[in-house]
Amino acid sequence: MVYAERFRMMSTQTFGKRMNAPEQVIFQQIERLRAKVRRPIVVALDGGSGAGKTTIAEILMRLTEIALVPLDDFYQTVIPESEWPHKTVEERLNGVFDWSRVRSESLEPLRAGRVGRWHAFDFMRGLGRAGTYSFKKEGTEVCIFNLI
Repeated sequence: MVYAERFRMMSTQTFGKRMNAPEQVIFQQIERLRAKVRRPIVVALDGGSGAGKTTIAEILMRLTEIALVPLDDFYQTVIPESEWPHKTVEERLNGVFDWSRVRSESLEPLRAGRVGRWHAFDFMRGLGRAGTYSFKKEGTEVCIFNLI
């Protein structure tokens, strides 16, 4: 089914009303980019807790083929929790996620058409002896053949 038709159907049937403007705007931009470039593109959704990032991502996943990479999976596991209050806002922003892992384990492989593989951050296990968190034992694997 053509993406525009899927968008029209999803916006009225699945949700019972027309989709909100953010989903429409993002979807339309994705479609415009798809028409221009013949390689995977990256769309980042940013916002505070409860802003609707996950909701928007889930709607977009129903409309088109995308790989959802939860940034929470890449929470850093090196800096002890006790050190966070002593860091500047800039240090916190730069250190809260392991950006090198985000790039090397998810974004770069997916953009190259390969499978992204990583071990997700495991908040549920709690702090270890060093005051840091650990990774989940099972890995995460994402492979989408028609990425946005």
